[in-house]
Amino acid sequence: MNKLTNLRHLYANARTVSLISGIGKLIYLQELKKFYIRKIKGYKISELRDMNEISGHLILSDLQNVLSKEEAATSKLAKKSYLKNLELEFRYPQLISRWELEVLEALEPSPSIEMLTIRGGRGDLLPDWMWSTRDGFSKLKCIKVSDFSLTTLPAFGELPFLEVLSFDHLNLIEKVGDEFYGNSDVAFPSLKELTFSSMSCWRVWLAARAEKKSYPHLKRIHLEYCDELMDMPINFSTSPIVELKLLRCPNIQNIATMLQGMPSLTHLSITEYINDLSICCTALRFLQVMCLSVVKRLCFVGGLKSLVNLRKLVVKGIGEFLESIELEQENGEISEENEEQCLQFLNYLHLGHRYDSTRNLFVVGKMPSLRTLFIGWSPAIEYTREEESWFGQLTSLEELMFYNCRNLRRLPSTLPMLSSLKKLTMVSCPSISSLPGTSLPQSLVELCISGCPELTHLCQPNEGDDWLDPLNIMAKIDDYDLHH
Repeated sequence: MNKLTNLRHLYANARTVSLISGIGKLIYLQELKKFYIRKIKGYKISELRDMNEISGHLILSDLQNVLSKEEAATSKLAKKSYLKNLELEFRYPQLISRWELEVLEALEPSPSIEMLTIRGGRGDLLPDWMWSTRDGFSKLKCIKVSDFSLTTLPAFGELPFLEVLSFDHLNLIEKVGDEFYGNSDVAFPSLKELTFSSMSCWRVWLAARAEKKSYPHLKRIHLEYCDELMDMPINFSTSPIVELKLLRCPNIQNIATMLQGMPSLTHLSITEYINDLSICCTALRFLQVMCLSVVKRLCFVGGLKSLVNLRKLVVKGIGEFLESIELEQENGEISEENEEQCLQFLNYLHLGHRYDSTRNLFVVGKMPSLRTLFIGWSPAIEYTREEESWFGQLTSLEELMFYNCRNLRRLPSTLPMLSSLKKLTMVSCPSISSLPGTSLPQSLVELCISGCPELTHLCQPNEGDDWLDPLNIMAKIDDYDLHH
């Protein structure tokens, strides 16, 4: 294979290509997605020396097999000006590698690089050419750093074109402060997306100094598995943030204050937050998607009626969610007049949580646009008259699911009124014992039942045909398919 010296395109998976000894002889090759470095001749990093036509995306894997900066320098990455996306990957490195930082220093890429990922090192410093990013790599749009023993972060805020910045498993970082923003007048002038993930010791995130402008174009913040983080900066009011995702960041104390400073927010997701959570709905009038789960207690200040643009609402694992809405109604905050406007654009609702009573479902409004409704873990035995009336008003509903409603004995009696319903699903609802065909909407085309032992008799030939005959639907009950 290495004798095909004029080869420009090679279509094979990375493992197959890694078997080619002396691939460096293919000096005109334009695509090399992944290069596995080994310590034996024909597979060393020096094979890259003259492969300057490589373009697009390149992953250099197993860098732990490069034993000196001199060997690393033979790759001559700086001459590969067609590369746009470079990943430097250490796998299974020693706990302490004396050569690691020197190897990275010698792998300085071309200034044309737009996306850079460094993964798996055990050093406590990044290479100098990253620290001096302002001068050397002005075109960098995306940087991802993971699995490093860093104790401080470089001045990434000085990169003029950086749009995406991600950190993952930097488990020795305890504080992010001034050093992160750098010395330029505007920190992160082009940044659009910022992610911190699995930062197990990170406690403090400081805002930039008052005289410095920061994050003028930031749109998305993702924080995942940052268990010790106590607060977030609250100076995002000048940033056009549209998405905030918090996954298992249980100790952040200033979420309510921070949300009030994000008036442009359209997507909000908070998962595994074990403290009380207060959301000022009046400050989030542009919110379209809200997903909340495993929150100790939830309060909507101003009421859900303020979320006039909400399209999708997911609430799971919150014991006092619906009770808080009921209190608003009792206080007169949801009048008959503005109930007509409450959540009028909502088309997806998922209520998957245990709560003491289901009698207040209907108070969230008529939801004229609702098309998908999932209800799970409800302890209800039967629905009240008010709730059944609420179900009957969902005239746009196309998909309805009940799951893990173990006490529920029957579906709402107003189900036939759902003139747009196409799919009905019941999963693990063992107390439902009957499903007469006459109680199903004529619009229904698909019925799925699983884990409902009281309904298995519907699969019997003599019984299944009778109740399905009036309907033209496809039914699936456990492992049985019934087609009519």
